[in-house]
Amino acid sequence: MGDKALTILQMSPPGVAEPTDRELDAQSLRLWKNGSQRGFNQIVERYQKTLFHFIYRMVRDEDEARDLLQETFVRLHRSLASLREDKSIKSWLFRTANNLCVDYFRKHKPGRVTAVDHQAPETLAMIEAASIDDRSDPRPDEAACQNAQQEAILAAIGSLPQKQRMAMTLRSCEGLSMKEISDIMGCSEQTVGTTLFAARKRLSLLLRPVLNEVYGSAD
Repeated sequence: MGDKALTILQMSPPGVAEPTDRELDAQSLRLWKNGSQRGFNQIVERYQKTLFHFIYRMVRDEDEARDLLQETFVRLHRSLASLREDKSIKSWLFRTANNLCVDYFRKHKPGRVTAVDHQAPETLAMIEAASIDDRSDPRPDEAACQNAQQEAILAAIGSLPQKQRMAMTLRSCEGLSMKEISDIMGCSEQTVGTTLFAARKRLSLLLRPVLNEVYGSAD
């Protein structure tokens, strides 16, 4: 996909808000449509890390995740003519990545468990804490405990039905808004909320041993 783009950081004048990702995407797209590959490279640089994390949490295979990430950007490159500045490239990328993950599961792992409805705030708190990558280094014993908890949480998310896994990953692991998730999944925000509600109940059941270890048994 070409050399990495050079990123030029410009200091905004006092009182001027930093451009949003959507505004930066529109600038990059305009540059790309005007014939500069640098615009495409900027989009890749902006999203490749978070997209990789999302895909990996969906498929739980690093090599497959890298292949699916590359295919996502290949499809973006092929779609230049249809991309518009007033549409979210971020949503387009996540939607395409998710569709590729769906195709992967249809081919390699057909069938998923069914979840039930309920919400468990302590489970969500654990998931959100486990998804934070830039933390201060804990003590070795704390690090081992955190790693074990994180693996249990990610494994539990990986066992969810595809739509629930996607919604939970986008919301709790990637920090996307309900509106962004609804755009990516092609459904209403209410449907996203219902999907998250069901996913959290299923996770609370799957993670009960971990929750008992952290918070103590309710018995």
